[in-house]
Amino acid sequence: MNVLRTLTTSLAVGLTGVAAAAPVEPAPAPTPVADPVPDTVEVVFTAKARPVRVQVRMTFDGMALAERWTEVLREQFAAFDRDGNGSLNAEETARIFPVASVRKILQGGFGLNEGQAVTPKDLDANGDGKVTFPEFAAYYKDATAELVKPFQAQLYNPDTSAVTRDLFARLDKDKDGKLSEAEVRAAEKVLLAIDSDEDECVSYQELAANPFLPGVLANPNGDGMMGGMMGRPNRAVTPVSPDVTVYTAALPGTLVQQVIKLYDRNGDFELGRDEIGFDEATLARLDRNKDGKLSPLELDRWRTGQPDAVVIANAARKLADSSARIVAADGETPVEGLSVSSPQPNRVVIRFGAQTLDIGLSTSNPYGDRYSVALMYPQFFPAGKDEVTEKDVVPPQFQILRVIFDAADFDGDGKLTKAEARRYGELVQGLGSVGLSAGYVSRTPNFFQLMDESSDGRISLRELRTAWPRLIALEGEGKTAVTQAVLQPSAVVRVGSRQLVQADPMLQGFNPFGPRSNPTGAPAQRGPRWFWKLDRNGDGDVSQAEFVGSAADFAAIDTDKDGLITLPEAEAYERKVRPAKEQPAKVADGTPAK
Repeated sequence: MNVLRTLTTSLAVGLTGVAAAAPVEPAPAPTPVADPVPDTVEVVFTAKARPVRVQVRMTFDGMALAERWTEVLREQFAAFDRDGNGSLNAEETARIFPVASVRKILQGGFGLNEGQAVTPKDLDANGDGKVTFPEFAAYYKDATAELVKPFQAQLYNPDTSAVTRDLFARLDKDKDGKLSEAEVRAAEKVLLAIDSDEDECVSYQELAANPFLPGVLANPNGDGMMGGMMGRPNRAVTPVSPDVTVYTAALPGTLVQQVIKLYDRNGDFELGRDEIGFDEATLARLDRNKDGKLSPLELDRWRTGQPDAVVIANAARKLADSSARIVAADGETPVEGLSVSSPQPNRVVIRFGAQTLDIGLSTSNPYGDRYSVALMYPQFFPAGKDEVTEKDVVPPQFQILRVIFDAADFDGDGKLTKAEARRYGELVQGLGSVGLSAGYVSRTPNFFQLMDESSDGRISLRELRTAWPRLIALEGEGKTAVTQAVLQPSAVVRVGSRQLVQADPMLQGFNPFGPRSNPTGAPAQRGPRWFWKLDRNGDGDVSQAEFVGSAADFAAIDTDKDGLITLPEAEAYERKVRPAKEQPAKVADGTPAK
């Protein structure tokens, strides 16, 4: 996808019957433009059933990443164009962020000027003495390589077998080492008996007698599951499984050899369908000679051709608006041979037997506003002062204000106000928001995590009631009981801002205290006011215990008769009983106005 692509045309004028052509002005030099903005990554997961290749295309607030990058650069340009004449002079150019600083900002840094004064000659490609926006944007073309960066996460301690043993022991009433349908469907009664806070959810804290005590639920070998306070391990970090890899460029040719080595059981250096596990349509598309096998050259068409599926990952300024959805590679035909679910709007889970590839957006912010760059700079002001001069910031404790002083003094009056400092921080934050990470890791989940489909650190009423069909599907056709064999290595990929991805608990192994999609306990304010007011535990459903109306009213709203009122059911009921003209007004975020 290209950004700031300049289309140039030329017009040739032929003159006949004229001895000499009139002098023609030389065409101006083409305005430099930024390189194409990288906005995709390739995810390869070598599951036991088959290898899968998923392309993740990233957007921001519904717009292409190239559009968002252009939007941010225009905000930067307008901020430093102090006289508003549509170009930058030498003084204005000296205040912009050097390209090296922008690269650091996109990587999650603060991007101070670092004494690297930028001069017009660094940007003024046509030598006319002024810097236009296309020239300004072209100056940052080398920074676009930092817009999407993958990193392989390191699990803290994936050995959580004690969690599985404890949960199995609670549910396995006949102690035969496997869970029947009756035992799994009784999980609601068994586990809600330990629901000490009566929120109709079972958290790890409730499952463990004392989660703060090191060694709780330790296994017989003495390896403490918790390893210490807040789940940090006492033992060395366990190596990460190489089952999943994320690429920002074209997939390397060596991938074909790796796939053949993994799946070629008979050693003939070709892969039949019983080995590679591809569905019939995919195999037929790749098998040129129609011999029912894939040679290395034919398998290379899988590496270089269309992916098995495409995930559109939309990051957003408002974290709750982040979303992920899967589409077929050609955008039209259904995704063949892949079992797909979306347990949350910001997650897509692709299942291969008992293994999963979980792709989603990082939306859990453990930092709040504590590390907001926009709010950081005003905090360095001397106590009681809303504006400072250069004399005020001489002491070492005000060094950061001294560094940004000239660039942040947007009105050029020799004073730096808190409002200007915040605006400068917002420019840094705006650049940083475009820098996205794609973190990935492979791990073997414990049984608690399998039941916790939403991955919010607790097993909800809905998850208890839907546990049987979800778990037995992992066992494969013909199975009548759930065993610990369903605990197979699975892959997690998380996309989003660097800070959030690096702190995402889904990439850090088992976190007994989260991730909580709703850490404050306050219900998400979506849908009719009565719905989110009644959803006291914030699990996205209203149960009969939470409902304050009559049983008949509950039954009228609960149209699928599963004992839970969902957001769509609440909205459908609202439309039915209240005409559109009586619907309450909504504020910008879509919630009813107060």
